[in-house]
Formats: sequence, structure tokens, C-alpha cells
Amino acid sequence: MKIALHISNSHECGYFDDRIATTLFVDPGEKITSRTYDELLNKGFRRSGQLIYKPHCKNCNACVPLRISSQKFKPSRSQQRVLNKNKDVTYRVMVPQYLDEHYGLYKDYLSSRHKTGGMEKHTAKDYQDSMLNSGVNTALIEYRIKDKLICVAVTDLVENGLSAVYTFFDPRLSKQRSLGTFAILSQIYLAKSLQRSWLYLGYWIQESRKMAYKSNFSSSQILINGEWNQL
Repeated sequence: MKIALHISNSHECGYFDDRIATTLFVDPGEKITSRTYDELLNKGFRRSGQLIYKPHCKNCNACVPLRISSQKFKPSRSQQRVLNKNKDVTYRVMVPQYLDEHYGLYKDYLSSRHKTGGMEKHTAKDYQDSMLNSGVNTALIEYRIKDKLICVAVTDLVENGLSAVYTFFDPRLSKQRSLGTFAILSQIYLAKSLQRSWLYLGYWIQESRKMAYKSNFSSSQILINGEWNQL
């Protein structure tokens, strides 16, 4: 696989106030096929909007790529309880499209979870650019209780896996139903049903409490020095 890569200028780290970060990213002019994207995920890259990137920091390796085996995964007792709580939830997989209802839920979620950092100011165009205009094979998973929209998961489909890009949900139901966990569980089972081996969850940071949930799924692997190892 030969593709053009670039390194960003130094910028503030999004996770640690006392660290400076740099990012390795794929040239936006590259044509990315499903197979190429699969290989990039396998090498620790991630997507945000149309930018495919991975951290490339000189003195820090805190961001560790993590993936879950869809074939070997078994839910813990607490995860089984989450599944049971959400038995009344239905979901459908749909092609990326703009819906006012989705954007409204997105804004509610950002207002509750991301009050600083700029995302809370996202316009409808920002939403479309970051969530819908991917340049790769992307799907939306829409979750409802009867007719009420409660969650949307943005996920990419590649040859041997799914990549969970972003999930937003009704903040009023988050504690009651653990919708973030439920969305991951449903994507694991979707990957299995599609005979894809992996669900990629992006980066896990051991020191970050916000990232702790990613290590709670069985049959997880992390990428260390170019090799995938059991967590």
C-alpha cells in the first residue's frame, strides 16, 4: 500500500493540557478504496470527516488503537443488563442522509456532553461535513423506541470490519439506558452478522477516565509497535 502521508504542525493535545501533539494524515487527494481503508484501520488510522489520520507525537504514545473481535466477543453481566434494558429499542441501518431530526438530536447531545471545545457551535453544514460526507462506505444506524429517535451511530464498513466513528444520543436517557454502550454492542453484533471480524473503536487512553469504557469489552486487542495484542 503506497499512499501519500503528511505530518501536521504541532498543536494542542485534545486529551492532556500539558502536551503538544502532531498528527499523521492521508493526503486528501488520495482515492481510498474499501481495502485501502481496511489496511489503514489495521495500521491504527482513524477517520474524522474526510480526514484519515493517526496521532504521531514525538514524546507520547498514549493514544492506543483498539478493536474488538466480533466473533469471540461475549458480553459481561453488566453489558447483558444493558441489552436487556434496551429490548424495546429497534434500529435500522441506512445510507448517510441529512435529517432535521438527526441534527436536532446531535445538537442536544453536544449541548449536554461537549459544552466547550467548539463542537457545540456546529451548524447543519458542520454536521454534514463531519458526519455524512465521509468519502468512504459509511452507514448511519438509527435507534428508536416506537417512533422516538434516541440514538444515531455513524459507522464505516470496510472489507473485514466496521469502524465506530461517532455516536450521539438523547442525553436524558443516557444513564437510564447506557446508550453509548448499547450502540457499541449493537455494532459488534452487526459486524458479526455481516461476517466482519472486527469493530474498531478508535483510540484508548489508559490515563483517561473518559476512555475507560473502551477497555470494558471482552476480546479486545490494542496495537502496540505495529502488532495487535490482547488487551
